[in-house]
Amino acid sequence: MVGRIMFFTLFTLTSLQGMTLGDSLISVSQVSFSSDLEKSIFERLSENESDYFPGLLLFSGADEGQKEQWRKSYEAKIKELRLIKKPKKNEKYVKKVYEFVHDEFLRKYEAIAYFHQIFQNGVYNCVSACALYALVFEDLGIPFTVKETPTHVYIVAYPESEQIGIETTDPIGGFKTFSLGFREAFVGQLADLKLIDRSELNADVNVVFNKYYFTDSDLGAKELIGIQYYNHGISNLQEQKYYEAFLDFQKAYILHPTEQIGELVVSCGILAITTVDYNEWADVELLGFISTMNHPSVGNAEVLGEFSRLLNNQLIKRNDTQFVARAYRLIREKARNDELKSDLDFYYNYENGRKLYNKGSYKKSFPYVLEAFAANPSNQDAENLLVSNINNATVAHSFSSDEILELLEQLYADYPELNSNAHLGSLRMNLYLEAMRDAYIKSEVEKAKMYKKRFEENVEQYKYSYYEHNVGKAYSQGVSYYFKKGWYQSARQVLNEGLKFAPHNQELKMRKYWLDRAQN
Repeated sequence: MVGRIMFFTLFTLTSLQGMTLGDSLISVSQVSFSSDLEKSIFERLSENESDYFPGLLLFSGADEGQKEQWRKSYEAKIKELRLIKKPKKNEKYVKKVYEFVHDEFLRKYEAIAYFHQIFQNGVYNCVSACALYALVFEDLGIPFTVKETPTHVYIVAYPESEQIGIETTDPIGGFKTFSLGFREAFVGQLADLKLIDRSELNADVNVVFNKYYFTDSDLGAKELIGIQYYNHGISNLQEQKYYEAFLDFQKAYILHPTEQIGELVVSCGILAITTVDYNEWADVELLGFISTMNHPSVGNAEVLGEFSRLLNNQLIKRNDTQFVARAYRLIREKARNDELKSDLDFYYNYENGRKLYNKGSYKKSFPYVLEAFAANPSNQDAENLLVSNINNATVAHSFSSDEILELLEQLYADYPELNSNAHLGSLRMNLYLEAMRDAYIKSEVEKAKMYKKRFEENVEQYKYSYYEHNVGKAYSQGVSYYFKKGWYQSARQVLNEGLKFAPHNQELKMRKYWLDRAQN
């Protein structure tokens, strides 16, 4: 009989190849629990808690009073078992215990059943019955191990000696001892089917039997709790409750970290992420988990696509900047590689910057826009937004002239490739001219000379455009400064240089007229 639910409908083994949980393990702190009680039980189990009874009852939904009654009824039966005279042979003792437990607790087998149902109405499956026998054997000091196959679990008492098998779903033939004849027949069948090399027949039959008959995993009560979550997850998955199945498989993996369960965690995470709307924090945590995975169906592009959905719903539609900032930090922290981290930086900052830019908040948008450009300097949209933001901030006087120039100088120092941007270059030239004019007005001659030199060198090297009107104002102010000082030669030099850049500017022509008259 099959107590572990078999699952074929959505995935095959080949479709799961390549799925991994990456380098990170699932920890209790990463999982969303249905209650504080469930979380505390998992924390204790993760710290090697030896009382498995509360964990096995997690699916009951019963209050603590009811659970305590079930425990007391169990403990009463254990007291009865202790009164049974123990036979000298382990085989006979295990058989007595086996029959007692089956008669007292187990009434009806059902493929889907949970541990608490044993105490409610005697309904069980192989997992819950194995868990019950594991608790009983532990309390009675009977050595045991639980074995797992792809579709079943069963318990073996005295695994290092008599190896007494307990088939919990068969009340009549469920007690098995492995006689020498059985062992020889089993090994012979393997040889006949060419599943073992004939040379192995020269070895002791017990050695070969143990090697091939008991090749399945050794489990305990903790892993059986995990298998209950596995079975619950399969039920949710078959009902297309992908997120609920994802949580079940996460919890199952914590207690029973097998490759198969790990694959199902990944699979359900992929299925669940397509159904969320990112209105809940749990949706964000799911995307954070997805971003850690290594799987051919979940590359950086897929994670970024989901992150874009999150931004659209929470930032663009709802304007919940705090939620988005928290989500960004969590997902970035969990991102599996540096390339993904950089892309997340770009998306987050670009959308924040663009939103503030469209509202005319140029000073607030600038840090985001700059971070987006820093994350991907080769992205033309990011460069265009950066240039437009600086230009509009200048026009709107969001920054002082000195602040704008300081920003620009640092920007060009960090990203020399911006020298090729004609629009930004033109803005920079006109700012130099304005700063040059203001410096002459304030009699800050050295500062004026500095901006004048930067303007002339950059125009010469990069052929940037500029407003001749601004040339006229800046150079005329320089001519005026020297003219008033009586330094006509210096005034003439500045005038000629200005006419070189704006030969038709009327203000410069007027300055030439008065300078010519003064020198004649």
